[in-house]
Amino acid sequence: CASLNCILASSNSSDIFTGLTPGNFYFLKVDGASNTNGESLCISDYVNNDECADAITLPVSSSLNDYQLLQTTNIGSTQTFANCSNGTSAVRDIWYKFTAAGPRHIVFAGYGAGISMYWEVFSGTCGNLTSIRCKSGGVSADTVTGLTAGNDYYLRVFSSAADKIFTVGIINFSNDDCSGAINITPSATPAFDKTKLYSTEFASQSQPGCIGSADDDVWFKFTAATTSQGIIIVENAI
Repeated sequence: CASLNCILASSNSSDIFTGLTPGNFYFLKVDGASNTNGESLCISDYVNNDECADAITLPVSSSLNDYQLLQTTNIGSTQTFANCSNGTSAVRDIWYKFTAAGPRHIVFAGYGAGISMYWEVFSGTCGNLTSIRCKSGGVSADTVTGLTAGNDYYLRVFSSAADKIFTVGIINFSNDDCSGAINITPSATPAFDKTKLYSTEFASQSQPGCIGSADDDVWFKFTAATTSQGIIIVENAI
């Protein structure tokens, strides 16, 4: 502490430290012209999935019950392509790839209130990409359909603001249709199964409802244990 050399000075909320020696010890001093409360601090690796060829493989979660979100950042990344939708500047983008587990997946890329993350899904290879879904504005989670199980796809994530830490994840929406119905084992007494959480937020309508005016549905199946079985659906049951 008695003999320090300044190697980087920045007035930005985020910046890149270069020329560091792995294994060496460094001090970081944070100051400001006014008092602040509740600030947070993070030091992370430099982004290394800035280009399609360096895309990081994302796991595809099997359902809403076990989905995984990866915390990541676009700090230090550059712009690969123009925005896939008019009206938003693609400041910086980073790349991921995944192997489809079914025809319909939920893609999530989120930062927080006031900042929208945008994403684009491609088929093909890095030298020959075809855009199949562009998500811009509003909620940062949505579905991509028409996928082929076993095929590899690329996900490009970008935002209208630079230098953000956010989360990204992919979920296989397997029970949007009857053919992907999730099995439920009837219980002797009313008990909500924590492994059978579900949502119709990104569901489509596979067939008209037999009652009411529903416009989306998800599917389950069960083997009857008695001549009468009770079906109970409760919001936020867990």
